[in-house]
Amino acid sequence: MSAYDPARIAILKRIGDKIWSYKPDAALILEHFTGNTEEMELASHGFLLWGDGKWRYQELAKGNASDLSEASWKNLGWSVPGVVDYMESHDQERIMYLCITGGRSVTGYDIKDFKTALKRVKLAATFSLTIPGPKMLWHFQELGYDYAYNYNNDPLGPKPIRWDYYSDPDRKNLYNNFAALIELKKSNPAFSSENYLLYQSGMMKRVNIQSTDMDVVVLGNFDLSPQTIDPNFTKTGTWYEFFKGTTYEVTASNQNTPISLVQGEYRLYTSKLVSRPDFLTGVEDGTSDDTNAGLLFVVFPNPFSGDTHIRFTGDDAYQPHTVEIFSTEGVRVRIIACPAGIGEVPLDGADLASGIYYVRVTSGRLNSVKKIIRF
Repeated sequence: MSAYDPARIAILKRIGDKIWSYKPDAALILEHFTGNTEEMELASHGFLLWGDGKWRYQELAKGNASDLSEASWKNLGWSVPGVVDYMESHDQERIMYLCITGGRSVTGYDIKDFKTALKRVKLAATFSLTIPGPKMLWHFQELGYDYAYNYNNDPLGPKPIRWDYYSDPDRKNLYNNFAALIELKKSNPAFSSENYLLYQSGMMKRVNIQSTDMDVVVLGNFDLSPQTIDPNFTKTGTWYEFFKGTTYEVTASNQNTPISLVQGEYRLYTSKLVSRPDFLTGVEDGTSDDTNAGLLFVVFPNPFSGDTHIRFTGDDAYQPHTVEIFSTEGVRVRIIACPAGIGEVPLDGADLASGIYYVRVTSGRLNSVKKIIRF
């Protein structure tokens, strides 16, 4: 890594200015092997620069301590989002390969296990794809590609093309996770906000994002044992967990109450209800969940055309319930108060336009959310 060189900076700026004079929207990405001072100046001039967070994601996925600061342009002290963050590339080992060959283990939890390794990739991707700033994915990363960088003793040579990975339900679920996070990032301006914080406490990581669109909290446990982390929710009210579809009622008294995460667990909370893809319903394996344990209900039929029914089940079936219906934009369109002793309530869909809605059922301090479709 060479020292700051003003002549080199001047040459690159001149080249960039000439290109932009012909094509103002050209994206110029530099692979620039110098110190942060030069890269900071080039980013301020309009260049994008390949980040160096890949090593950090690799180590964390394997269960080793590492610092994600280099994945965040703000943590690097830059004034603009000029870091192109990525976890894999053409000349680096794949994270899935590293997990199944070098992942750490303890009794009852082994990162080398195929499904556990896939979950670790999901954990790393949840941070890489939500930290604001531009991103890059390398081919088949989203399917847990696990061939060695030095395959056939040729680091940059051809690798097997595994279209069949799409037929593996576990790999396809990883693909769906990537797709869901990318769509979430593209559809919500919050993930382009410059008002965010990357917080790290050892193997526990957190991203807090604030914007006029909505606020976001991302939590992850890269450790090999259960841990807790302060969520630092930025406002009170109802927050929505993206992967599980549960809700969390945040008050002034529990706004920063530590949340428990099992090893490898991740959560993504939003301060407004966002659209969730179908595959998330019932797919994620069980993890600790101290936000809605015990509150169960079913909606039938679903999808529906005229009316449907909401039946409360479990130990709280005959307790008082509040049923709320939300549009995909987070607007509440219906509220139904159900007194104690009522185990089922009808939902008249006559005045609901065709489309997707979300049902939130609350009983006491417990909440749960499900998607319904009116056709």
